[in-house]
Amino acid sequence: YQRRVRGAQCVESALKQVHRGPDDFYCHPVTNGLFCFVRLNVMDRSDSGRQPFIFGQYTAMTNGEIYNHKALEEDHKIEPVGRSDCELIPALFEKVGTDLPKLLNGMFATVVVDNKTGHVFIARDHMGIIPLYWGSDSKGRMYV
Repeated sequence: YQRRVRGAQCVESALKQVHRGPDDFYCHPVTNGLFCFVRLNVMDRSDSGRQPFIFGQYTAMTNGEIYNHKALEEDHKIEPVGRSDCELIPALFEKVGTDLPKLLNGMFATVVVDNKTGHVFIARDHMGIIPLYWGSDSKGRMYV
């Protein structure tokens, strides 16, 4: 799903959520778009826990908690840089593709962008504990 997102509108929308993540606010460009993130420091309070997480051609942002992240890192030989449980998402996506949600034990909503193709993968936990809303406007811009 490829759509162009205007940066100013993305930032404006994200700023409405700053109260939910008062520890940091930043934006990161991805192919055909922009990731904006308001951060609530929980698992990894260092800069290495700052999203989005990038591995190879994949960039990911995730809200939630991955309970089995250590086992997945070991099983798939993923070397984390920091202590965030969500850091493994882009590296694991590179290895397993769209089977990613089947392997994750936890509550999560995630977006993975393939920066070479512009494809966007969106997933959430099977129970929908973490809400995930997405849509597009009349100009074809996608919002997640």
